[in-house]
Amino acid sequence: MDKVYTIAVVPETAENGGGFAAFVADLPGCMGHGETQEDALADARGAIGEWLDEAKAQGMAIPEPGSALQAVIAERKSLIQSLNQQRTALEAMNREVQQLQEQYNALLAVATESLTEPAMRQVTSVAIFANAVRLEHSVQ
Repeated sequence: MDKVYTIAVVPETAENGGGFAAFVADLPGCMGHGETQEDALADARGAIGEWLDEAKAQGMAIPEPGSALQAVIAERKSLIQSLNQQRTALEAMNREVQQLQEQYNALLAVATESLTEPAMRQVTSVAIFANAVRLEHSVQ
C-alpha cells in the first residue's frame, strides 16, 4: 500500500511572484509551485516521488505520513507539561512568600508590643532621622 502524504497549499504573495505553493511537512524540503492550486498540487505530487526516490537511493529513513504532526503534538505536550510544572513551582513559592509575610507580621507585632512608649518614640525618631539623612543624601 502506498503512503499518502498530506499536502498543504497556500497562496503566494505578489512579492513572491503570486501563484500557489504546496508543502509536504512530513518530507523536509519537499514542495511544489504553480499558477493554480491544482498546478501546485501536481508539482508537489511529483516532488514527493522524487524526494522518496532520492531518500531511498541515499539509504535515508522514509518518514511516515503524519510524522511531522505527531512531532508537533509531542512537542506541545512537553511544553504544556513544563508550563504546568513551572506553575506548580510558582504556586509553592507564592505560598512560601505568604508564610514568610505572616511570620514577619507576627514578629513585628511582638516586637511592637514589647516596646515601651518612650522606646517607640525613640524608634520613630531614629526612623525619621534615617529618612532625613537619605533625603539629604539624594538631594546632593
